[in-house]
Amino acid sequence: MNKIDHISNLPNPILHHILSFLSTKEAVRTCVLSKRWVNLWVFLPSLVLDSKGNEHNFEKFVDCVFCCRESLHLDSFKISYNGDPKILKKWLLHALKFQPKSLSVVSTILPLALPGAVFRCESLEELVLDEPYPGIDPMPALRPRLISLSLLRRLDIHAVARLDDDFIGKLMFGCPMLEELSLERCKLEFFMISSDVLKHLCIGGCDHHQEKICIRTPNLLSLELHGALLGGYTFINMTSLVKAVIEFGGFLDEHDYLWGDPFDNADVLQALSNVTHLELHGEEVKAFLQKEILNFLNFENLRSLYCWTDDTIYPIAGFLLNTYDLEKLTLFYVET
Repeated sequence: MNKIDHISNLPNPILHHILSFLSTKEAVRTCVLSKRWVNLWVFLPSLVLDSKGNEHNFEKFVDCVFCCRESLHLDSFKISYNGDPKILKKWLLHALKFQPKSLSVVSTILPLALPGAVFRCESLEELVLDEPYPGIDPMPALRPRLISLSLLRRLDIHAVARLDDDFIGKLMFGCPMLEELSLERCKLEFFMISSDVLKHLCIGGCDHHQEKICIRTPNLLSLELHGALLGGYTFINMTSLVKAVIEFGGFLDEHDYLWGDPFDNADVLQALSNVTHLELHGEEVKAFLQKEILNFLNFENLRSLYCWTDDTIYPIAGFLLNTYDLEKLTLFYVET
């Protein structure tokens, strides 16, 4: 009885979708299955390339992929590589020719290997720049001459560079549709984030001891501050905010008191009082909840609260007196 290969008989778009769940290296290996699979990988709408520490063989493989690939648009291009900056820059320029919608670069040699063309790729809707183990000290500034990303909706910059007023100004002007912005482990040297379209903002583990940052985002829906000191921010017009996640830093030094009490900031707390979902993380939550100003704020919209606590429950109990319609309370116990 002859066995029928039902999978190979599927239309190309479905097979491409199946291959999209594999890394590019795994997808290329399917060419040995049968004649039907020989060139399927060449038309993949997404490329996922990871050197996994084997840079030399990886360089040959990526060159081969680009050489064999048909000239079609890319939905997404993701690469992880820590070798020669010139080689990575060459690959990124090649990938940009396929007009990807999503570009993700994970590398310890950013931003040295980042061509300016990345910030002028009009097809991009999502851009992720991630340096997992920053190896450059001092951290270089990210200063493209021009930012023109008219379709960009999401930008993640993680431990890549110093970001100053020049960069943020160009970013907000050159990305008129930017809705999601995540800045993690960067050095922030700007004074303001101002956007009428931004809906989701995350700032995590960033160093900005020298500057107090003003955030003016009237349509912001969710805010995440990790390793946060509320004294380092000024919020203007945050009436749309519905979700906030605040993770307080666990260790304070003299720099953290540069703007006064690091947990006492009236306009920040006023913005938080409008949310329906609030999360408070970190060992300094108790210090935050004991602030007298909280007694004068009503959290009348709050429906869900997640909060760290220890054996001392009264700060949370006092805070709950100002919540009228709370539906869900989650307490994460931290042993002291």
